[in-house]
Amino acid sequence: MSRLLIVSNRIPVSVTKKNGELHFDPSAGGVATGLGSFYRSHRSLWIGWPGITREKVREREKEEIREQLHGQDCQAGFHLQEGCGELLLRVLQQDRLASFSSFPSVHIL
Repeated sequence: MSRLLIVSNRIPVSVTKKNGELHFDPSAGGVATGLGSFYRSHRSLWIGWPGITREKVREREKEEIREQLHGQDCQAGFHLQEGCGELLLRVLQQDRLASFSSFPSVHIL
């Protein structure tokens, strides 16, 4: 069974924190808008920055973000400032994508 994997600088959900509460809203513009309906119509996973830095959220809030985004076929890449190559390697090391990591090599363009 194939799966569409999108890795971009932003996911189609923006996470903000207002008055100590997390808010999840659709991202505006860019790739998120252009591919939004397409990715929802396919078995997919979208990986990217959720719009909030990891320093602004507590560990338990990171887990809440992960759970909320998982329901929308997204995964937060809090480590994007380390570079896409580093993020992709972290993703490939996770059990959820173990079958993807069986490829002999990964090329990042």
